[in-house]
Amino acid sequence: QKIEKSIHHHPLQQMGTTEATAHLFIENPFKGKNFLNLFSTHPSTEERVKRLKAMKF
Repeated sequence: QKIEKSIHHHPLQQMGTTEATAHLFIENPFKGKNFLNLFSTHPSTEERVKRLKAMKF
């Protein structure tokens, strides 16, 4: 959650970011581009945190 908050306070500068280097980022540098989200295999960090908080240990 701290990493995600930091990303929103300091947005990624997309200098030379390509689909070939997107996997190196913690958050998808192409967020919001629906075509790339079509092939997403993992839920967003926000969704993961919601699911973890909903679990009862």
